[in-house]
Amino acid sequence: MPATSAFRISIVELLLLILVPGLGIAAIRAGGVAVTIALLVGMMWFIVMAVAASFGRDGLRRFAGGFVVAGAIYGGLVFYFGPTELDLDGRLPTTQALKPLNESMTTTMYTNMVTHKSITEAEVKAIRRSPTGGPAVEVTLWPDRAEFMAVSHLLIGLLIGYLGGKLAVAIGRSSRPDIGLPSTG
Repeated sequence: MPATSAFRISIVELLLLILVPGLGIAAIRAGGVAVTIALLVGMMWFIVMAVAASFGRDGLRRFAGGFVVAGAIYGGLVFYFGPTELDLDGRLPTTQALKPLNESMTTTMYTNMVTHKSITEAEVKAIRRSPTGGPAVEVTLWPDRAEFMAVSHLLIGLLIGYLGGKLAVAIGRSSRPDIGLPSTG
């Protein structure tokens, strides 16, 4: 690729392309407040790009405009298809692609509702075989599926926004007016 290619990636961009998904995965694994913070940071990033698209200098404005348009289209699709996109039954191809990733990350946790302690699957089977039925057992999936899907869609939206920004820069560079040609009059 030529040195002026819109698709070249700087070291900072490469680090962000590695760091942001890593932090998203860490937030999913931590759950709760970490997921909320990740979603807030993602929304703030989108807002910053919207402001940069309106008031930034030319190169930044072009990238941020592409970022906002592409990210907004993806976010609009997720919103349009509704709450099913926060479960594995969503219709978007990205939701379907997230199924195997969610299944590989998910573990089942069992909690004895009397002692509020975690128990193993073997202990659950023993409780169910007992004549009295034993104490109630709560079954939870970890990480929470809705949190997983929300952060995953946010990360996909940020990636699509980034690619849209790169595309906007590439398109903008190819449509420069010719400079320095004398006018014929």
